[in-house]
Amino acid sequence: MKDVGILISFKLSLQLKKPARAKFFRDFYGYQDKSQFGRYYYQREGFLQKELIPYIKLNRAVMIVRLRDKQRVMSFLKKRGNIVTRRVILSKEDKRELFLKGKGV
Repeated sequence: MKDVGILISFKLSLQLKKPARAKFFRDFYGYQDKSQFGRYYYQREGFLQKELIPYIKLNRAVMIVRLRDKQRVMSFLKKRGNIVTRRVILSKEDKRELFLKGKGV
């Protein structure tokens, strides 16, 4: 079923303060770290890169992943807020992006 992906939308708990929210998004998506006053850049991996999960980020808290990666993503997101998932039919561009990124998996 390569034509089907999972759209995941999540909303973090309102009890989380801004620093905790920022840490969550860094841990999930990764981030670019700077040193020496912006002279050097380092890409810090997040959960998605460490687990080799290809994704299409539609918004800060909305993404599309492959059907087989749903459980791993859901296990990371559970207990952090509200999660809504839907099956979606992937366009040619979406399939190319998801399945070429994840070819080594």
